[in-house]
Amino acid sequence: HWDGASAAETTATVDANGVATFATKAPWTYGPHTATVKGGTSKLQATFAFAVTPKVRLSPASGTSADGFDVRGTGFQPGTRVNVYWGSASSGNLLCSKTTTANNGTFTCTVAPPANATAGTTTILATGGGISASASYVVTSVVARQAAVDEVPEAIGETPTATTPVPT
Repeated sequence: HWDGASAAETTATVDANGVATFATKAPWTYGPHTATVKGGTSKLQATFAFAVTPKVRLSPASGTSADGFDVRGTGFQPGTRVNVYWGSASSGNLLCSKTTTANNGTFTCTVAPPANATAGTTTILATGGGISASASYVVTSVVARQAAVDEVPEAIGETPTATTPVPT
């Protein structure tokens, strides 16, 4: 049982020496949790505690300055707003802001390095509900980004001309 729940999460097999073997899914949400194991026949019971800490996983963990990547967070509080930053936690570095799922404290967002990204390793920081986690993203090379449709000059197809000032 997890955290005092009355329903069993799994069943175990017991060998001739009385050693029980089982597999179970642990909670994903941030904080301390307690598991209780109770013998079906003997009614003997053991309890152990562990804590879930937040984690951030990047996929892929490297790419050019124009490549997008996924940020997946686990172990946050359910229903919490989590902000994801490029480097340090400041509004100018915000990549995305997501609310974690209500039942397991996870989030995913797809982001890209900012326009001023340089080659090298940068920390991707996720913070929300008073807790944070980070992972490293490696910009392998800086490349020019393709202009968005609204950034394309109106004079498409025109031949550029050079002008030279005429001395007077």
